[in-house]
Amino acid sequence: MSLLHLYSPSLCSICEIEIENTGLCPSCRLRLQRLDGQGRCATCFSRLDDGCSFCSSRNVFFDTYRALYALDETTAPLIRKLKFENERWLIRLFTDAICDVMSSMQVRRIGWISSGKLAHRIRPYQPVADLAQYASKRAGVACGADIMKIKRAKQSAARYENRFFDLPRSLRLTASFEKVDHYLLLEDIFTTGATANESARLLKRAGVKEVHVISLFQRQRDGLVWTPSQETERETSTFSQ
Repeated sequence: MSLLHLYSPSLCSICEIEIENTGLCPSCRLRLQRLDGQGRCATCFSRLDDGCSFCSSRNVFFDTYRALYALDETTAPLIRKLKFENERWLIRLFTDAICDVMSSMQVRRIGWISSGKLAHRIRPYQPVADLAQYASKRAGVACGADIMKIKRAKQSAARYENRFFDLPRSLRLTASFEKVDHYLLLEDIFTTGATANESARLLKRAGVKEVHVISLFQRQRDGLVWTPSQETERETSTFSQ
């Protein structure tokens, strides 16, 4: 087996047909399209119709949010394989995309949300942590697990409106946090925005001037473009925030 095959699977990570020397077959690579900002809010990245319902319905504490990909039938296998099957070649794919988005931001530190020691024992690798570390090395900035979940209830199981009330009791800054003016928070999936918004509130209360958020995937809600099948919904509900 070549060294390349140690980092690249022999099956396409989406459709699982046999391939050589890459993580995606040509067909799936064409289907995997990055989200762009056209027709979206400059702050929260929501699709715009007659205004931004996200920003107009709450206090938004982060300054900009960007998503790399929509969570849909094409991308759902990727987040599962990154988080639960440890397909390391995906680190390259997402790190390149993160650094591309970061190029338009001022960033002095990259952070992520830790799920605590119990989650680390269950799954010793943390994909978002790995991505933050790779991206920080490439950008020449510091990184750390600066926010920790302190409540075990899954946010994905909470009612939409309840998530915003529950979050202040669910997150706290960790001892690794270092105050900087420009901070980037990495998330895996952005669903309601409750976790990102509460994290930004904590960071700004601690002295950070600007908080940017990048998520690997965005679960669409307003103007829903994807109606998940029951099978896919079972998969993605496991790792939605």
